[in-house]
Order: sequence, then C-alpha cells, then structure tokens
Amino acid sequence: MVKIIRQACRAIAALVLVTVLGTPVRAQPQADVAAMMAANNAYYAALSALDLVAMEKVWAHEDYVSQVGPLNAAPLMGWATIQPYLTKTWANFAELKVKPVDPSGRVNGNVGWVISKEEVGATSRLKDGTIISSRPTIVTNIFEKHEDKWLMVSHHAQEPSQ
Repeated sequence: MVKIIRQACRAIAALVLVTVLGTPVRAQPQADVAAMMAANNAYYAALSALDLVAMEKVWAHEDYVSQVGPLNAAPLMGWATIQPYLTKTWANFAELKVKPVDPSGRVNGNVGWVISKEEVGATSRLKDGTIISSRPTIVTNIFEKHEDKWLMVSHHAQEPSQ
C-alpha cells in the first residue's frame, strides 16, 4: 500500500512540475490583436487614398519586407523596391478603393497576420477613365511589432483558383 501511495505522489509531483515548468500557452493579448488590425486598416486606407506618405508609415522599411500581388511580375523584396513600385503603379490611377472582407487576425509574440479577401470598389478607375473591374483576391498580410507599433512586413494577394 505504501508503494502505491509513493507512486501516486511521484506521478502527482511530476504532473505539477510539467504544469509549472512546462512551456506556457500564451494567450494573444487582445490589445496587440486590436493594434495589428488597426495597422491592417491603415494599410487599406493608405492604398485607397493612393497616399504614399501614409503607406510609408504602415510598412517596415527593411530589406526583408515583401510584396506579392496579382499585378506583380515577381515578388518585390525590400522597402527600397516596394516604394518606387507603388509610386509608379499609383501614377496610373485616378481613384482606387480596396477594402478587406472578413479579416481574421492572429498574434504570436511580436508577429501577427491577417487573412482575408479583398474587394475593389466600383469607383476604382484609371486616369484614362477605364473602370477597374473587381477581381476577388485572397490576402495574407504579415506584421511585426517594432517597439510599440505594428508594421507590415509582407503583403501577399492572389486571385483564387477556379
């Protein structure tokens, strides 16, 4: 009987040690999720306003940031490549309205991501008057927390396969 009690005590002690010393499961701080989702909304506001100054505040200005989109011929790497691409591309637009549809965000430490669809508004048009027809896209936006600010480090938009 004493042997059984000792084994039970060891099992309970082991369970307590694993629970106390094991890797804790971190809950996402809701404030981080909300701040990252606000950064995601700021991205779409800057995009829809064709506002490069606002867009510069959304992105991390690092060599490792990336953009892949339906209009890209290849992945764009680094803010020094993405910024002039935006300037050149936006020069063709008279108006652009893009919004996320059903965004879902997740934070893990100092990295977070938002998965959604994008919708191009009916008023989007080129400077020559051509209306931009809405093409559905599936989007992943990745953010890093730099000090107390969430900054975009990757934007990937693609047309869904049919």
